[in-house]
Amino acid sequence: MNANLRVALFSSAFLLSVPATTRAAAGEELPSPVSRVVVYPDRALVSRALGVDCQQTPTLAVFHALPPGIDPTTVRATARGGDARVEGVSLYERVLDEAYAAQVRSLDDQIEQLALKMAGVEEARSRAASSAQQAESLRRSMVPFLTRETAAEKKPQTAVWTQGLDLTREQQDQAMAKQLAAGVELRELGRKLAELQAKRAEVSAGGPMRATEAEVLVRCPASGRTKVELAYMMGGISWRPVYEARADEGAGRVDLSVMAEVVQGTGEPWRDVEVVLSTAVTRRDAKPPESARLNLGASPEEDKKKVLVRHYEEAKHLEVANRLDEAPADQGGEVMDQGLSVQLPVPGKVDFQGDGRPMRLLVETIRLPAMFKLVAVPKLLPRVVRVAETSNGARYPLLPGRLDLFAGGSYSGSAALERTAKGEKMKLAFGLEESIKVKRVVLQEETKDPSFLGSTRRFLYKYRIDLTNSAHKAQTLLVQEHVPVSQVNDVKVLIDEKTTKGYDLQKDDGILTWTVSVAPQEKKQLELHFAVEVPEKYDSNGL
Repeated sequence: MNANLRVALFSSAFLLSVPATTRAAAGEELPSPVSRVVVYPDRALVSRALGVDCQQTPTLAVFHALPPGIDPTTVRATARGGDARVEGVSLYERVLDEAYAAQVRSLDDQIEQLALKMAGVEEARSRAASSAQQAESLRRSMVPFLTRETAAEKKPQTAVWTQGLDLTREQQDQAMAKQLAAGVELRELGRKLAELQAKRAEVSAGGPMRATEAEVLVRCPASGRTKVELAYMMGGISWRPVYEARADEGAGRVDLSVMAEVVQGTGEPWRDVEVVLSTAVTRRDAKPPESARLNLGASPEEDKKKVLVRHYEEAKHLEVANRLDEAPADQGGEVMDQGLSVQLPVPGKVDFQGDGRPMRLLVETIRLPAMFKLVAVPKLLPRVVRVAETSNGARYPLLPGRLDLFAGGSYSGSAALERTAKGEKMKLAFGLEESIKVKRVVLQEETKDPSFLGSTRRFLYKYRIDLTNSAHKAQTLLVQEHVPVSQVNDVKVLIDEKTTKGYDLQKDDGILTWTVSVAPQEKKQLELHFAVEVPEKYDSNGL
């Protein structure tokens, strides 16, 4: 093994001390284990640990087989215990001819074993085909004897012949099944053989393998044991938040599980790793914002007729999905606030396969007091939704992510959770209430032009909402409709007195809310009547 590239990070102390050092990681050159990883949304800070027996002379701790994707500018080393201190770090590459040859030999052995197995399966398929042919030949030879005996004998032994024919048919079916199974196995083995051959060709074409290593120069005032940690940033690992909310209406709460979907695709398995999730984005520009001059100018234009338009709301409906299994939840550790970002420790130790498959880790489960209501918005959805009103009781803001909702042990739907600050209110939908039917009927949508002496155009709207409770108990629900909110002084929105009384109007957003109690098997109706008055000088075709 020869070193063909050397990058000195603290070269002055390192080069002066190399002759007197003792090598702490002699013997088999295995990679030092990953002890801790801080996962960012786009990369990770990885820490490896190595125990070193300090002598009175400087000691060289060697971290073997580091992954090739590390950022060399981020490599840092620390020493803990025995009053040890780090005096230098060197990062370099080595050509691993032995590892290359060993990998090729391993692939050749696997290819040879697979070829032998394929030969055995092919032989079994040939035997099965031969057995099927023999059974078919025997069955055909029995037919002439059966025909002659039937014609010559008054009482032919048909039961014996039938049993013999059934036996040959059974033997033929079994042989064909074995032949078919052998064919399926051969196709799978052939696929694996092609993969191994392609991998061997890739290794052979790539030439000798290279390994990155780091040498840490540690000085101790006296003999003793110290722990050397090497940390560096690398790609191939990321995370994103996901959530599960479980409704417990009887207890008046929602159990919110905060989880992370981590993808570790470095190709290296990690065992018993301490994991911390960070919300910081490492690639964000660190320069402070600067204000720029804002110029305001004008150019003359001809007077035009004002156009009155409506703004449509975005309708987001509840989606009902199939049932999923529930998983137990645990509590999380202490949250580390870092100003604009937070670090969330994952309880316990974690094992990563390193193959890039997503893995869900539970951070903690939070119990949120909640108020459950039945809500109907007939214009957007002709159904009644069970809604829990709560607030973010976590010690940190909830980041945007997928939210899966469970109620009564069943999966009720999913939603996209938006960023939610600490203490901010949340509304979660936990499925549909099937016992209440809602129907919205259009009674009138009419435009009346100005009269002979008038100058105002009127838009008339009338709607009826039918509610039917088929349950055996009374149900109380909130029914919401909306009226336009005028942003122009001379455009008026008038709610007619024929509108069903008892509603609450939020003037800022034009939302009308009725609190309605519907008895068992009862039907109720609500009506909304309103008008929009628009001066003739406006082009109101957009309404």
